[in-house]
Amino acid sequence: MSEILHSERSSKPPRGRRLAKALAWTLLTLGVLALADAGVTMIWQEPFSAIYASLQQQSLEGQLSRVQVASEDPKLKERIILERLRDRRHRVSFLARRMERQRPDGSAVGRIRIPAIKASFVLVNGTGTSELEKGPGIYSKAVFPSVTFPGLPGTTAIAGHRTTWLEPFRHIDELHK
Repeated sequence: MSEILHSERSSKPPRGRRLAKALAWTLLTLGVLALADAGVTMIWQEPFSAIYASLQQQSLEGQLSRVQVASEDPKLKERIILERLRDRRHRVSFLARRMERQRPDGSAVGRIRIPAIKASFVLVNGTGTSELEKGPGIYSKAVFPSVTFPGLPGTTAIAGHRTTWLEPFRHIDELHK
């Protein structure tokens, strides 16, 4: 009887060996997943940040639509000012200054379209980490005093990622003057 029990015990690998084997398979699986993630990132884009940023862009689309509707129906005081401004550039500047004052960081302020690199994204106000996770952002005077808000005379500077968060500028190097 003791021989039968002894032979049954010896046919099972020791517990330490089973744990080592399970750990080896777990690490191998994680390694394969890491390589797959790297491959997807190189060929397409980083999938987790892309999914998050896509959801953020959808939310910003709705926000931008509401901003556009609100700008089409200015308050009485603004309507009077806009009627006095005959030149289109002055009206655009007036509306841009209003938007610059009213829109908090991370909110939708416009759209950038660059057909040559198939880029079409809602722009956000600001260039901090949380803003750029949503999409391309515009620099403020606090960061770069020489830049202006879109719609105002001068140069507008836009930041965006090349490898994560929808990669809005991944192919910017393909643009030519």
